[in-house]
Amino acid sequence: LSEAQKAVDKPAAVVERSPVIEAIRKYPKRIMLAAGAFLSVQVTFYILIAFVISYGMQSPSLMLSKNLMLTAVLIAAAIMVPTQFYFSGLSDRLGRKHVYRWGAILTGLWGFALFPLIDTGDTVLICLAITMGLVFLGMQYGPQAAYFTELFTTEVRYSGASLGYQIGAIIGGALAPTIAVLLWDSFGIFYVSVYIAIAAVLTLLSLSQLEETKGNRL
Repeated sequence: LSEAQKAVDKPAAVVERSPVIEAIRKYPKRIMLAAGAFLSVQVTFYILIAFVISYGMQSPSLMLSKNLMLTAVLIAAAIMVPTQFYFSGLSDRLGRKHVYRWGAILTGLWGFALFPLIDTGDTVLICLAITMGLVFLGMQYGPQAAYFTELFTTEVRYSGASLGYQIGAIIGGALAPTIAVLLWDSFGIFYVSVYIAIAAVLTLLSLSQLEETKGNRL
């Protein structure tokens, strides 16, 4: 038989493993570190787009209108979009990890300014509070897609990046508004800021264990 015929006759030849299984087998630590690096983004994002609306409307000292809070979030989100592109480009020049790290630092610090500004009840300051929070998140969101994919080798690149993203989203984002409400009800709004800061610290710790990927050959 010819070599071609022998190849055809082989039963299913060599079956490649699923890229997801390969990613978990080869890079379990890196996947979890990527998930940890995503915590600040997820926790803070859902607090900024969901919890703050409830807080503004239900806080006894504020009782702000739903329209005001929704408008503030929409304005902030609209401003966030172009800043993500800017920080994405900046990470091409300065490095993914560098920009991402500063985004986490500023996000953690801004958490302590967020609610005092909202508590003023001033429309401009409320918009500023939410906008700056989302802009600092944009410093992480912008480089994230490139950074996460560059952490993994070609054969498992998108599976590894997706696993890190999805695990971080589940751990960080799924329960963030609920945890924020529980902290507010049980201890006070200051502890929601502490929650944001803790997520930022966990992100920074995860980033410290990951390398810079700018300039990596894909």
